[in-house]
Amino acid sequence: MPRLEADRPNAVWTWDITKLRGPVKGVRYFLYTIIDIFSRCVVGWSVCEAESDAHARRLIEGARRRQGVERDQITIHADQGSPMIAGAVAEPMN
Repeated sequence: MPRLEADRPNAVWTWDITKLRGPVKGVRYFLYTIIDIFSRCVVGWSVCEAESDAHARRLIEGARRRQGVERDQITIHADQGSPMIAGAVAEPMN
């Protein structure tokens, strides 16, 4: 099991998708959250009606730009859920 450690803000982020119940039975929303593991600050979030690797990529890239972080300056950790390992999402993490 890898152990990721950060010695400064914006060195390592982690992200996840949480399913939320909607106002009526059968309706779900998806909360995307990106957290800086050093500061525990939420650096990006959004709520969507469906899981989407394209949405995840836009969210990560937007958070990176707002924080002023270059691609090669950050490690982004995610579990192995299918949206998180999709090529469109994994590419900006490298």
